[in-house]
Amino acid sequence: MSSEAATGQQTRQALWDLSLSAAGVGTYVLHLPGQDLDVDDRLLELSALTRDTFTGRPEDVYANVHPDDVADVVARVQHALATAGTYRAQYRISLPEGGVRWVAARGQTLTDGHGTTTALVGAAFDVTELHEAHARTATVLETMAIGYLSVDAHWVITYVNAAAEQVAQAPRSDLVGRSFWEAFPATAGTEFERSYRRAVATGTTVSFDAFYPEPLDVWVEVRAVPEGDGLALYFLDITARHDAEQALDAAAVRQRESAQAQSELVQVARALGEASTETDVLGVVTHAAVKIWGIHGSALSLPDAGGASVRSLSASYTDQVLATFDSLPADHPLPAVRTAVTGVPHHLPDLAALTAQFPGCEDIYAAGGIQSSAAVPLRARGVLLGSFSLGFAEPHTWTEEEQDLLVAFAALTAQALDRISARDAERDAALQALAAAQAERVSAQRQATLVAIAQALADADTQEALLDVLGAKGVALLEANGCGLCLREPDGAHVTTFITDSYAEVRHAVQRVPADFPLPAIRSAATGQAIYLPDREQTEAAFPGSAAVYAGAGVQASAAVPLHGRTQLWGCLSVGFARARTWTEQERELLRAFAALTAQALDRLAAHDAEQAALAETASIAETLQRSMLTAPPEPDHLQIVVRYTAAAKAAEVGGDWYDAFITSDGLTSLVIGDVTGHDMGAAAVMGQLRNLLRGIAFTLGEPPAKVLAALDRAAAGLGIDTVATAVVAQIEVDAAHRAAGTRLLRWSNAGHLPPLLITAEGAASYLQPDEADLVLGWDPATDRRDHEAVLAPGSTVLLYTDGLVERRGVGVDVGLAWLAQAAADLVVAPGSTLDDLCDGLLALVGGHLDDDVALLALRAHPEDEPRPAEAGPVRVPEGLDAARAAAPSDGPL
Repeated sequence: MSSEAATGQQTRQALWDLSLSAAGVGTYVLHLPGQDLDVDDRLLELSALTRDTFTGRPEDVYANVHPDDVADVVARVQHALATAGTYRAQYRISLPEGGVRWVAARGQTLTDGHGTTTALVGAAFDVTELHEAHARTATVLETMAIGYLSVDAHWVITYVNAAAEQVAQAPRSDLVGRSFWEAFPATAGTEFERSYRRAVATGTTVSFDAFYPEPLDVWVEVRAVPEGDGLALYFLDITARHDAEQALDAAAVRQRESAQAQSELVQVARALGEASTETDVLGVVTHAAVKIWGIHGSALSLPDAGGASVRSLSASYTDQVLATFDSLPADHPLPAVRTAVTGVPHHLPDLAALTAQFPGCEDIYAAGGIQSSAAVPLRARGVLLGSFSLGFAEPHTWTEEEQDLLVAFAALTAQALDRISARDAERDAALQALAAAQAERVSAQRQATLVAIAQALADADTQEALLDVLGAKGVALLEANGCGLCLREPDGAHVTTFITDSYAEVRHAVQRVPADFPLPAIRSAATGQAIYLPDREQTEAAFPGSAAVYAGAGVQASAAVPLHGRTQLWGCLSVGFARARTWTEQERELLRAFAALTAQALDRLAAHDAEQAALAETASIAETLQRSMLTAPPEPDHLQIVVRYTAAAKAAEVGGDWYDAFITSDGLTSLVIGDVTGHDMGAAAVMGQLRNLLRGIAFTLGEPPAKVLAALDRAAAGLGIDTVATAVVAQIEVDAAHRAAGTRLLRWSNAGHLPPLLITAEGAASYLQPDEADLVLGWDPATDRRDHEAVLAPGSTVLLYTDGLVERRGVGVDVGLAWLAQAAADLVVAPGSTLDDLCDGLLALVGGHLDDDVALLALRAHPEDEPRPAEAGPVRVPEGLDAARAAAPSDGPL
């Protein structure tokens, strides 16, 4: 090999090593058959090793792999070697200072001419932040009221949250690890399967409503979102809503000629929205039913809590009927009772049908003058609340239109009753707390304090706010020296504690502890057991190891009362006292009332937070992504660069849009705009990898944009970054001829992205679009890429952008591009307009309801024979640029 060829090869290797280093990637080679391992410094760092501790054997790396992961890692390596295949693994490295680092490794075996495996070569990189993001996302998923289920590339279920368990009517232990098609066989050949496979095939989100038959028998609203190599399914039980909508739609279609009925239904919906009691609800629907059908009477039949009897609220019947109808056993044959218990509707046209199907009710029919009746179930959120029944003094045959209208009445009635029930539950808790205080014959001041606590808890909007109320008012009322909220985490394995400032000395020790931590409050929170302890001695005897915490908090006696919500155990309310005491039954009742009041407030907060949790989490992800992308661009000589990033209106759709601007090792200003396919956390993570990889390649390679994009395409393929992306890379060049003419040269290469927009100082706008476009990134790393040139006259502006700026639903992209060219030209020539005004003006024109993220990068070439304008700000380049360029080899790029 010639000296020149050897130098070229060494240079390319150095460039490749620098690119890998810039991307944070470590490399290795495992030689066979001797199992000798060669690694670079980055892989040593990732594996918590040094050159002094590394002996060149795989066992050195395995020694630092987390004990729970090492068997899987070794098995995957051996499988790759045995099959001459690929190696893929994610594992934890135990760090000397404590904690773990998540590492993703990829490898490919090499074979000789006889097919014998000779080596395993590959790379590894740090994915800790991605795993932590996934962990935070999992915490959010478990608190969502929306079902979430994920599958991998082979349709194996990998995750099921609590809400999904309820809809699927199966525990996650029966679902995770199974084939999705086996777990949900009724999806085969239906809209479910077609939509899921379309989402995977196209890489786009697919939303739809569909019905899953028995045994689930449920309508669901589904959002199928491609996620990595698999699919994430978000679904919500909309059976009640669907039934109500179907009934309303059917009634509207079949009753078009009945304007009175339609108008009455709207009025009923409005009136029920203002109803505050069950009696109000009955009055609204009875008034409407009299107008529409001329009924003789109506009733709401509602099973009691134990289900042994059914109470009824009746209207328009005689006093004798009302007295008989007030409360009946759950097995009574009256149609209204049967429907309230079974959920089966009844439409009985005459007395003969009544007595034939429901014998034993003749006396009630006769007393009420009833000749026919109908009863329909009341359901809300999938729960049977009771029935709504109508009675007629004459025979009445029910048409399909009337039955549909009655079902619509029932759906609206059920929603109103469910709302009133939820409100009454919290009010009842407050009344119980007040009753407990009154039963204890507390002073008027204590009673007033209790009422104030109930009102303050009703206004609290966070768990910390609940604690503030209890600490400010409840501690004084109970004459305690402090209190705390001990809340079970979703998995039940840990308890998080919020305590008043009076216990600040021990806050760190109990802030988050395992469920078996030796404290009464933790035991109560984990098990739901109420614990009352009179002094520190008995506490230590029952909970060895608790004395130090009690001493630090200055507590002698304590009480821990469980917080039982409507559907779950939240944890416990813990109260401490500086002196020993004996707990009276009245004091225990008061604490139970406080706990009930607090649990109801937690239920209310959970109901609100469940609706906001997913959006809040994804909004945080979007905000974090935005901050990571908003790096300040350089401001070299007379070039001014302005950047903007605006997230889509839907916070859940975090995308892969990005921009970048930097100065390369040969002093050229480089501009980048790009968009990774997808709108999820995976797309955002891949975007970050591509952005950093492109920076490293462009800075060190010192080549035109086409070669930079080609190198990026090859590096992404070689590193296993499996994605499709579009991008434009541009460089600003000035040679002697352009400097003499006062112009600059824009050299760019486009990988399937929207074309750059060039606007002259006079406002002439044109797109820089070649006759034939190059392929997107990630499609074929061997594709040829081309550079293009354009002359930048003084005052010219170049605008790079992503598709969110010009694409709208139902509008062709050509329309959007035409709008952008005109709008940008108008803004450029507007009196006093600056480059910042151009970017802000474009974003203002598209408004706040974006369908997709928008990334903008604008460059203005100010005249070089004039001072740099004040609007452009001072010249700004990286401090280390000169040192980096000085350290570059004389015969090649940095």
